This record gives sequence, C-alpha cells and structure tokens, in this order.
Amino acid sequence: MYKIGDKVVYKKSGVCVVDSIQDKDFGNGNVTYYYLLPYYNKNATKIMIPVDRGDLLRDVISKEEALKIIDYIPKAEDCWIQDSKTRREKFSNVMQSGNIKELCSLINTLNNKRKEFSKNKKMLSMMDKEAYQHAEKLVFEEIATSLNISLEDTRDFVNNRINSKEK
Repeated sequence: MYKIGDKVVYKKSGVCVVDSIQDKDFGNGNVTYYYLLPYYNKNATKIMIPVDRGDLLRDVISKEEALKIIDYIPKAEDCWIQDSKTRREKFSNVMQSGNIKELCSLINTLNNKRKEFSKNKKMLSMMDKEAYQHAEKLVFEEIATSLNISLEDTRDFVNNRINSKEK
C-alpha cells in the first residue's frame, strides 16, 4: 500500500503524488481511495483510484532502470502499422497499458517515421503526432522523476545519452 507523499505512476496520467488516502461511500459501502495529483501538472484535477485497484498504479522506475530505458529507446522494436485505424487502436492500447518499454517502442517508431516523412517533405498525421507527444510525456516524466532532473532538461539529457552511445 502506498502512503501520502509517495510518487507513483498512474498508467494513463504518468507520475503522480499520493495526496491523501480517504474512505468514501458513494452508495456501495465504504471504499478507500488514493487521491493522486499529477506531479508535473499542478493545476490538474485530483484523480481518485480505489486502493484495491492497485493494478492501475506502479512504482516509479529506479535511476538504474531509467538509464537502461534511455539506452533502450533507439533499439526499441518498430511498431508501425500501415492501416491508420489499426495503428490508432494499437497506440491507444500502448498508452493505456503504461508499459514503459512499449511506450519507448512507440516513441522510437514515430520518431523514425517523422524523420522518414521529413525527407519527403511530409509530416506525421495529427493522430500520430499526439500519440508521440503523449508517449514521450509519460516516459520523460518518469525518467525526470527517477533521475531527479527537471522535466525541461530531460529531452537534452536523453538525447545526449543516446548520442554518446551511438559514437
């Protein structure tokens, strides 16, 4: 069980802080809830998660795991699907899973597609661009939290580490 002040990952929203733990009765008896605040969006609404639905939450990765994840990003499996409807469903499932390796695959795939399209003076579709931004947000928030660096510095940190490994 998490305690007040713990940083956790809520699959759909990224890194959150357990703000409080309260019992509420919405007509089906008393249920204990975690009240979560998204860590990087102080203006966001609190999220209520029943304590017994712990499968929706997980611990933030360790510093060592964060560095391994950064190293994994450029090697991550390509998950491009030509059919846009099927691709949208796949990307949506990846986002909802909260699986950091699958999110890295999505980031790597869409980054490579963005570069490929750019050579032909094309752009990612709005759907793909939004998926890329959301996946990157989820992964970068967790990396920033694990490495205790600012979210603003995370992109440079990730790019520098990847570029240094490629030399």
